[in-house]
Amino acid sequence: MSKAFNAIEIDNLRKVYVIGAERVVALDRIDLEIRRGEICCLLGPSGSGKSTLLNMIAGLEKPTRGKIDVLGESISSMGETRLAKFRQRRMGFVFQAYNLLPSLTAIENVSLPLMFRGVGRRRRRRAALEMLDMVGLRSHAKHKPTQMSGGQQQRIGIARAFVSDAPIILADEPTGNLDSKTAAEVMSLIIERARMHGQTLLIVTHDSRIAEYADRVVHIFDGRVAKIENNISGEVEQGAWSDDAREPFDAAEQSTLESWPEQGALESDGAHASELEDDIFDAHDANDAHDATDATDATDANDATDATDAYDAYDATDANDAYDANDAYDANDATDTYDA
Repeated sequence: MSKAFNAIEIDNLRKVYVIGAERVVALDRIDLEIRRGEICCLLGPSGSGKSTLLNMIAGLEKPTRGKIDVLGESISSMGETRLAKFRQRRMGFVFQAYNLLPSLTAIENVSLPLMFRGVGRRRRRRAALEMLDMVGLRSHAKHKPTQMSGGQQQRIGIARAFVSDAPIILADEPTGNLDSKTAAEVMSLIIERARMHGQTLLIVTHDSRIAEYADRVVHIFDGRVAKIENNISGEVEQGAWSDDAREPFDAAEQSTLESWPEQGALESDGAHASELEDDIFDAHDANDAHDATDATDATDANDATDATDAYDAYDATDANDAYDANDAYDANDATDTYDA
């Protein structure tokens, strides 16, 4: 298949951690192509390297060797600032631990990715409400995470991941903290939304039942691709994994490793969630062009003064709606935390 149809391309990827005098190979000779619009699962036991591979695809870690292209761009060669912007605009994330900001309501958590795209307050609110409708939690729009169950929090996390229509969704153990019934409901939501919008969905899991939802299942074992199963055709492609010894360090790689500081123990699954939060949801940069407190934001100014906005109907016309004229989101409320 032409590379133009690929969302993710991984070429001879290798990741080595430095732990004292040891060199621990976390990923070794990974070659993988994930097609645009495909639902793909990385399946493997704890410590197999599957979450490390997801972190590499998200640009959270640099490869020791090899290359990763996402949507035609080499993320392995991007700087941190460019990577953060790339993630904000091209990727959505679903976390095992939900990672909702505790001080914000459901609608505020869902709308945050749009704020960093420069979307005005009312458009953010409209899109967030639509997503809350999609996950069946519009009635919980003003609830904070502590007022919701684990399943409800994960639904909010899904709404947040999909609200910006990012072409790639990365889901790290999305059902790991859920019971089997809720897990099935959450997976159905994720799959339905991804297929509806032609998004590429990459799921990391240790649960073979979750892997059944994918078009292809990439089995990761000891940092290598053991095999790739096609759930649609039933075909199985053997990977590079075998009982053979690891590929030895070459001179260039050894030199690179020696220049690195000690990196500590191998990362556990989901260990980089806080870094992603910093990238996507950090609202403390006063120089951010999309800062919610920027009174010069033309889109917010238009939102706050546009009395003809169709979504004012949520505030002004529905006396039974939770978003009535006394709602904190009303454009006339001088205390509105989003209002410029």
